[in-house]
Amino acid sequence: MLDKHKSKKLSEMGYVDICRPVNNEEKLAEQAKKIGYTEVVFLYEFKHKQEIEVKKKELKFVEKKLEVKIHTGTLISLKKPANLRLARALYLESDLIAAKSSGFEKITRAILSQKRIDITCGIATVLGRDYVYGARSGLNQVLARLAAKSGQAYGIDFSEILHEKERKKLLRRITHNVKICQSCKVPIVLASFASDPSDMRWPQDLVAFAEVLGIKEPKKVVGENIITVLRRKAELRSPAFVRPGVKIVS
Repeated sequence: MLDKHKSKKLSEMGYVDICRPVNNEEKLAEQAKKIGYTEVVFLYEFKHKQEIEVKKKELKFVEKKLEVKIHTGTLISLKKPANLRLARALYLESDLIAAKSSGFEKITRAILSQKRIDITCGIATVLGRDYVYGARSGLNQVLARLAAKSGQAYGIDFSEILHEKERKKLLRRITHNVKICQSCKVPIVLASFASDPSDMRWPQDLVAFAEVLGIKEPKKVVGENIITVLRRKAELRSPAFVRPGVKIVS
């Protein structure tokens, strides 16, 4: 739990976007800076620690050239629970680990039980008809409490919404999940998850969109909540770290 002083400092750090580059890191970083982001997370489907180290070195050049902070994260697309082994193997090396669910409850439950996942997206899909008693959103109170216990955030992929043909249906289900997450105190993250710079949006636009979704603290989901994850991971990698709240002082 962050104290008020730390929370204020985080909120003053600005906005953060999450993107999925396709050999266009420089264009995405340039666009991020242009539209008002102070930091950007690039997600890759890494398989080994060495790949992360190589990519971080490559991105240092882009970071220095464009003067925008770049974080290197891992994206795990879950088709079967066994893929979660990657989260355990790549957790510390990755600045952020995001998992994409297939929308099936068995997969979602396996992801949300994993403490080595930072953000889970793709929970709400347009598959199937809604239930008589509510939206078929892929999330319920039990799963949300599991996410809260694991320290995960609920991720909203704006690009997915942007390109979805059944957008109204998807938005209804995401809105339902937002209500569940807020009632269970699960942090929410909203980012473009763009692969193309044209799919990126001004942070103020995403904040306005968050309000439409019924998110109570819209600015937090486009900045502070992502920064909290990044700073937590940096703290875990510190040689002085013992356990949360305890550090070695020289």
